[in-house]
Amino acid sequence: MNNNRFVSLPSRPLVPIYVPIYVMVLLLSACDEDDPPPSGGSGATTSDPAGSTGDDEPAPGDDSSTGAPVQPCDGLPSAQCEARPDCMVVEVDSNNEETCALGLPFPRCIEAGEPLSSSNRTTYFLQTESGIDYLFNGAMCIDGPPAVPVGWTECSGAPTDPQRCDCWCGAGDCPREEGILTLEACELPTLCGELVDHEYGEPFGEYTQCVFAALRDRTPGRLASNISDVIFYDRTLVYTDGSDQVQVLQRHATDVCQTLTHDTWGPTQSCTLKAPQFFDDCLAAGPSEQNENCIFSSNWTTDCQDVDPVCP
Repeated sequence: MNNNRFVSLPSRPLVPIYVPIYVMVLLLSACDEDDPPPSGGSGATTSDPAGSTGDDEPAPGDDSSTGAPVQPCDGLPSAQCEARPDCMVVEVDSNNEETCALGLPFPRCIEAGEPLSSSNRTTYFLQTESGIDYLFNGAMCIDGPPAVPVGWTECSGAPTDPQRCDCWCGAGDCPREEGILTLEACELPTLCGELVDHEYGEPFGEYTQCVFAALRDRTPGRLASNISDVIFYDRTLVYTDGSDQVQVLQRHATDVCQTLTHDTWGPTQSCTLKAPQFFDDCLAAGPSEQNENCIFSSNWTTDCQDVDPVCP
């Protein structure tokens, strides 16, 4: 019969073919939902024990853009040096004659440490194959480093310091200021009142006349003189006990820097005052002779010798 032939048609083989395809589609869809997003994507939730934000950071000593080792400051051209926050261009002095005279400064790129105030008067040195390089901070007419030079040694008064460390301050100690610190602490009476500058070329004013009269009369106390001009000034302090022997400190500055001791107090000197008649003659002289032969303190004394400062 036709019905028996219809019923006996093989339908079961169709099921195994249809069902696996459907199941495979479902499985593939499920896999797409469970797979994690690619590394570094917006959905990444990987933990970082160091607390990293996920941004790539160069290792210390690596260039921030390429990961290559950072080039040392030493030897960099000035433009590249100034562009680096860890480097600085400085004026290095390499005079190795062991004198206080300044050598020819030359620019050099070095590593920069902590910021350094220009009021901090100190000296750094570095031993090189060709000698010793120096950096002076706070010295007049010299641009000091804006930061502590990494790898350099600060002058400290140690026996191993180079000779030139004695020319300038180091580690808070200024050996050339020993005299003024000692003698100013003696609390001698200040003669002639508040210091008044004498302008070179002018006749003696009332203050300068008082100074010369006190020197003539050997009045005990402290005397100060300051001579100024457009290109120099000359400062002198005299400490006297009333005898012919006095202690003198001098400080000079011109518009030309030739030495590390420029604008610093010189060593304490013990000197013999000239005879009273010299000071009388200066008081009676005209302006030209006063300025040429009298006003500078080097004219007031003889037989000066460097000494240790002692209160009169």
